[in-house]
Amino acid sequence: GLTLAPLPAAAKRAFGMTGLRITAVAPGGRAAMAGLLPGDVLLAVGARPVGSVEETMRAIRDKQDRTGGVLALRIAREGESTSFVAVPAPDGSAGDEG
Repeated sequence: GLTLAPLPAAAKRAFGMTGLRITAVAPGGRAAMAGLLPGDVLLAVGARPVGSVEETMRAIRDKQDRTGGVLALRIAREGESTSFVAVPAPDGSAGDEG
């Protein structure tokens, strides 16, 4: 599981970016296994820039359905942008994102 929140306006101005702040990552979940951390900023799901929390969670679900559960995510951490890939859980399930 992954919990998202809007990026505060001050942070958007200070860093010149838009995105959603990751506020919580469930231990043992796909987000945690992919290396995501609370405080990271989610910039894009695949090639699609993030919008609202609701739009982004819908995009994550849609992308999982189309890719068999594999998600490419663009993240900003400590001012650096990087990519992460979340894959289905080892038991073959789509995982617990959302």
